[in-house]
Amino acid sequence: MSKLGVGIFGIGSAGHGVMHGYSTHPATEVQAICEINAQRLEAEAREHKPSLATTNYDELLARDDIQIVSVATPDHLHAEHAIKAFEAGKHVLVEKPMCTTVADARRMIAAAENAQRLLMVSQTMRFVPLCRAIKRLYDAGELGELFFVEGSYVHDMFEYYSPTGKRYTAWRADAKSPQNILLGGGCHPVDLVLWTVNKPVRQVFCFANKKSIPEFPADDCYIVTFRFADDCLGKVLVTSGCVGHGMGEGMLSLYGTKATVWKDRLHLRGKPAQEIPLSEDDKKPLVGGHAWQAAVHHFVECILHGQKPLIDGYEGAKVVALCEAALRSAKTGQPVEPEQIG
Repeated sequence: MSKLGVGIFGIGSAGHGVMHGYSTHPATEVQAICEINAQRLEAEAREHKPSLATTNYDELLARDDIQIVSVATPDHLHAEHAIKAFEAGKHVLVEKPMCTTVADARRMIAAAENAQRLLMVSQTMRFVPLCRAIKRLYDAGELGELFFVEGSYVHDMFEYYSPTGKRYTAWRADAKSPQNILLGGGCHPVDLVLWTVNKPVRQVFCFANKKSIPEFPADDCYIVTFRFADDCLGKVLVTSGCVGHGMGEGMLSLYGTKATVWKDRLHLRGKPAQEIPLSEDDKKPLVGGHAWQAAVHHFVECILHGQKPLIDGYEGAKVVALCEAALRSAKTGQPVEPEQIG
């Protein structure tokens, strides 16, 4: 069987990560890369030697030897680039967040369905063994009924946002369309919470401020609270302006009537905190060594076997809907009912 050809649009850290994923899958071959930064494009082309290295996305999409496109461009461009790929008849793996508005999410879903091609959102935390083990505990009833869930995304993004930072990325701090960290980073804990609890969110309330990085034009701290249909409460803390990296409560904490998962430990009444039990599959090294690669391999297998991806367009859109509601709440000071997806 000939290999599935892959085109990658955007060769930043995410694009580089998915490229490694495709290069380690026996059924795929990276045929083309596209990057508007000519210097970065040249460096990647020297290292990976694709058949085509271009700054023109239409040139990549016109290739008949490409069946899969990975979209790893700035967040606000995901919808435009994914829809063009579907119109060219390609399967699409899009980096998180899926896009930045619910309207765009619906356009992406419609484009995928019209093209009869697969759409997957690369919410990589779902492939982390510990996160999968925590969800399995809940699904098995080991935690009892949940009454509170929380997650956090706490990262020091100064190096990315400030022109003096060593990893400064101009699009993130573009005054016309700056990256929204609630969507760009907070989508990780939001997705984990929604995936794990697997119930509709009925109401969202959010506070936001901007105090940490003067050069960054958007809010850099959010506290989002929400209520599920069964009255379980939730909270997500997102900040990109802190001094320090990876603090907070962790990506996922669950508080149940029988047990609690907090900071990646299982707490049972009257017993010492325990390690989260991992299955034998969980103990195996991640495919490719990173969740980026694991997500790529899952997507490829779904294409090969005609299966629904773990994070399809509807799953990705639910995250966008909650974040969109939170942003509206922060602006109005009022609780908001998120748009229901699917």
